[in-house]
Amino acid sequence: MYLNYPIKASKNATEGYFLNMLKGTCKNSIGVKTSVKLINRDVLNEKFVKKIYSFLKRAKFYVSDKDKCGYISFQLWGGNEMLTWCEKTLKK
Repeated sequence: MYLNYPIKASKNATEGYFLNMLKGTCKNSIGVKTSVKLINRDVLNEKFVKKIYSFLKRAKFYVSDKDKCGYISFQLWGGNEMLTWCEKTLKK
């Protein structure tokens, strides 16, 4: 069980959540659910950390600007800080 993920990942998730609400066209219900967990600083199990890592590893190539759904989705899942943390955590 993990609770030591970066505060910045929670802030990224908050940004993604609000951008998603403002844009209203990025259909990403799983990303929104993930962002709520990160925003609330919920405890994450290893299976969920693997899921986050898998998404972020693939999605990092679609990040362009803040008005695009790729950026919003990436932030919903915790952004670069969460990607780095997941990678280090799963290597242990």
